[in-house]
Amino acid sequence: MVIEMTRWKHQLLRALIVCVVMLNAASMAFAVEPEAGKIYPGKTAIEVPTLGVSFVIPDGWEGVLPPQQSVFMMAKEGIEVQLFIAVDKMTMAEVQGHLSQPSQVSEGVFMEPTAAPLVKGNKVSGTFQVTGSPQELSAKAFAIVGEHGVSVIIMALHTEAGAAHVGQVTAQVEQSLKITKLQPLKSSGFWHDQLKGKQLVRFNNKNGSSDKEQFYFCSDGRFKRTFHGGAYSNSVNGTLSMASRDGNVGRWAATGGEAGSAIVLQNEDGTQGQLTIARVDGKVMVNGTRWFIDTNDICQ
Repeated sequence: MVIEMTRWKHQLLRALIVCVVMLNAASMAFAVEPEAGKIYPGKTAIEVPTLGVSFVIPDGWEGVLPPQQSVFMMAKEGIEVQLFIAVDKMTMAEVQGHLSQPSQVSEGVFMEPTAAPLVKGNKVSGTFQVTGSPQELSAKAFAIVGEHGVSVIIMALHTEAGAAHVGQVTAQVEQSLKITKLQPLKSSGFWHDQLKGKQLVRFNNKNGSSDKEQFYFCSDGRFKRTFHGGAYSNSVNGTLSMASRDGNVGRWAATGGEAGSAIVLQNEDGTQGQLTIARVDGKVMVNGTRWFIDTNDICQ
């Protein structure tokens, strides 16, 4: 089956994704990593390792991570309900605030709370009416705030006919939901010893553009990344495309031998990226590109 939507619903759902997140945060990244646009069947476990969250797609449903989006979407053939799962670091107060505010979904279309959010323990729920859409729609939101400040929002957009299915499917997702505390990064071995108190730096001078990218690795486990130049950098692979920003700070760890290792970079907001590093013919290669180890004038 392919999740089918009319043109207007495409526009509405894309805009609603923005409203669901309301987090001003980096994109959600799945470690069981659903490829953008690829549809996953029911009973598939989806994991967000950078925030310690996992959930399971209900049996009979299908899920997809829409291209260039950060919210996981689920649907079932014959059921007029669309589910959206958003994960980020949010406090209880922040969740309540977001679910209390009206928001513009798209031009002329609005999502407005029909009542104040209901709080019960670590859970928050809210109901919304959607105005200005070609089809009469409503929305329900269910949020779970974890002990470690990570929140999961389940948003159900539905027609009147689909309303009867919302409670069951959201309960299934909630029952499968796990929010666990991330373990501290552990670092040791050849590349840990080579990089602590040093910096990794690369230079690029091609096609009329030049740039310089640096990672400063502190001995206490902190790191800082800087990028200068007129070219877009894309050095970091993994769960976070960290190269979209001019600078990052967080924690780092490296394990493995000289022939190959992973450098894990965990940002302050909990998102995570990864570099691969190896020494090939005496050269330091990071993600297949030559870098240099140099002195660190920021931290030791």
